[in-house]
Formats: sequence, C-alpha cells, structure tokens
Amino acid sequence: MSRSILFAALSLLVGCTFNVTSFTADAPISTAPTNPTRLSGDFSGLANLQGFGVRVEGSASTLTTSATVTVGGLLQSGVDPSTVTRGVHIDWPLDASDATARRLTIGYDGPALETVWTEGVTVSLPSTTALDLVGGSTSLEVDGVTGPIHLVVDSGSLAVTGAGDFVLEATSGSIDVQGHAGSATCTSGSVALDLTGAIVAGASSGSIGGRFGGGGTLSTTSGSIDVELVGPLDRDLTLSATSGSIHLTVPVGTAMRVETHTGSGSSHVHAGGIDSNDDIATPMGSGAFLVHATAGSGSIAITER
Repeated sequence: MSRSILFAALSLLVGCTFNVTSFTADAPISTAPTNPTRLSGDFSGLANLQGFGVRVEGSASTLTTSATVTVGGLLQSGVDPSTVTRGVHIDWPLDASDATARRLTIGYDGPALETVWTEGVTVSLPSTTALDLVGGSTSLEVDGVTGPIHLVVDSGSLAVTGAGDFVLEATSGSIDVQGHAGSATCTSGSVALDLTGAIVAGASSGSIGGRFGGGGTLSTTSGSIDVELVGPLDRDLTLSATSGSIHLTVPVGTAMRVETHTGSGSSHVHAGGIDSNDDIATPMGSGAFLVHATAGSGSIAITER
C-alpha cells in the first residue's frame, strides 16, 4: 500500500489469526511547518474495526503542528509492533490554493502482518488555526481551537470545546459544543449547547438542549427543545418542534416580544412581563426582537430565571 494514498486504510486483512498477539502502539510523531493558517483532512477512509477517534488540541503557546497515529492489531507471535508503526506515514502537503494552509494525510506502506487497524489520531496545533475536517464514521473531538471550525461526520459524534465560530454537521451522531457562536445540525442525533453567542441548530429525530446567548434558530422534527438564554437578545429567536415540546428559560426582565402557536399542546408564557396560558397570535411584550415558538403536537413553555 503506497503512502501516496490520502488517508489510506490501515486495515490489512491477510492470512489467518492463529498464534497471534494483540498490540497497541504509536507511530513516530510527525511535525509540520509552524503557524499554519488552516488544516484540512478527510478521515473517512481510515479503517477501524471497533471505532476510533480523532482529537485536535489547540493551544496559544503551540507554534508547530504535530500529529500522532495510534495503531493496534493482531500480529504473528514474536513480531515487534515497531515493524508496523514504522510503516505509518503522516504528511502535511501544502494546500493548492493557500501556501500557508496544510492538508493532513496518513498512509501506510509497511508489512501486511495479520490485521492492523487505526486506534486513534491526535493533532496538536496553534489555537488560531482554522479547521476543515471530515470524519465519516470517526468521532471528532476538538479542544481549544478558536479559529473557524468546520466538522462533518456521518455516524461519528462531534465534541467541541473552546470554539469561536463553528459549523458542525452530523448524520447519525450527536453534537456537543461549548464556545461562542455557530451552527450545528444532525439527522438522528441530539445537540447539546453551552454557548455565549447566537446559534442555528437543527435535529431531525434528536433533541436540542443547553445554553446560548444572543438569539438564533432552533428546530427539531421528532425531538424536544429545552434551552436557556444566558444574555440579552441581539436578534430574533425562532423555536420550532414538530412532534416535541419547547421549553425556553430567559433571564428575569428580558426585553422581548413573544408569539406562540401550538397544535395539540398547550402554551404558557410567564416571562418578560407576559403572563399567558394560551397561544399568542399577535406578538406581546416589548423589545426590539421577537421570540417566535411553534410546536405541532407538543407544548410550549417560556419562563424566566
């Protein structure tokens, strides 16, 4: 297998598995040039038998980007795992459109000794680096990266802490994000928020919960929305749940106008000087921004804390 293959699979199913021993080992750390502006990579081609994760760690004191690949597998008795790890190659080619941007590539050209698979990838880089990563079935974990983040997975999950602006997309995995502001969408997973700024979030068959500031748009199809506004509105806030309920908590004295619509559920608004136990067809309250909540078969509750 050539090292030139981008994210070549590290799973080599050859021979039988009799008289073999298991192992886990790190490939030699590979270092890229200093201060990249952006890092991209596609992890969807990395083979894994039991699932593995990619962790990206950002730090203001880190100037050089580096990566470690952990591999595991079953080896013929007496074979040194270093024989396999020496065949793992981590490269950082320049992006064709940006000479200061890098693309992480992982390849394997070592011996085919029984079965080898990827256990994990760890990347350390400057905190201001922008990320554009694709995970496939891989779970992506990012901590301390304040540059723009764009992460996409299929069946893997996303966990992000210390983020600035972000765009997170998951198909059947969950999303857990802590940081400032951005967008998060998933199909069959749930979204957990701990943000200081505005959010655009959507979940088809999962729920949305947590804290955010500013405003935004939250929508679910078959899940519920249970969120807390932690600061003043700086834009309109739209909440929509098709078959789930909506519960919004706002700070005491929040200036807002409120409009609610329910199908078969109830509506209760006791916040911002508004006391209503019915749908509010014409916006009530005062303030520059509107809170618009719609629930199909669930209830709506807006309270203050």
